Amino acid sequence: AGEASELCLDGLWIGSSAPSELVITGVFNLVIIRHCTLDPGGDKNLKGEIIHPVPLFVNGSIGCLEIDSSVMGPVHLGPAGHIRNVVIRDSVIQSVLPGVPAVDIHEGVTVMERVTVMGNVRLLRMISIETGPEVAPAFCSPSSKLASAPSRSPDSRCACPMASSSMG
Repeated sequence: AGEASELCLDGLWIGSSAPSELVITGVFNLVIIRHCTLDPGGDKNLKGEIIHPVPLFVNGSIGCLEIDSSVMGPVHLGPAGHIRNVVIRDSVIQSVLPGVPAVDIHEGVTVMERVTVMGNVRLLRMISIETGPEVAPAFCSPSSKLASAPSRSPDSRCACPMASSSMG
């Protein structure tokens, strides 16, 4: 992954019958997780086996991490990870493990729009929005800066190209 690289996960369910995690490494301008479930765990399947949470760990460098319309286990910035901006909207994030925060991102700015978090949250800087105009898109532009004020322009939404356009 190069500096201008983008990663889009759209419409995935990731679950596990054993402890596991999704780790993002490399350098990305934009990472989008949309319409996905990274199973937060905490229940049993039909066989009576424990469903383990699948936490997201960022151990790479990301300009903007966008989580949209998703159900997530814990979201953490790993020891080797860097994130400039995080946008979480219309999503649920849960930690079922004692002592493990639901969200632990100790750098950058995190914008949360209409988000339910079940568990502790550790953030450097957070903007929380329940309703109103979109403010998150400006955080996803390559020229956005940590200290910049959010724009209220809905025309600059982060977008992930349709899979069909990249598949001949």
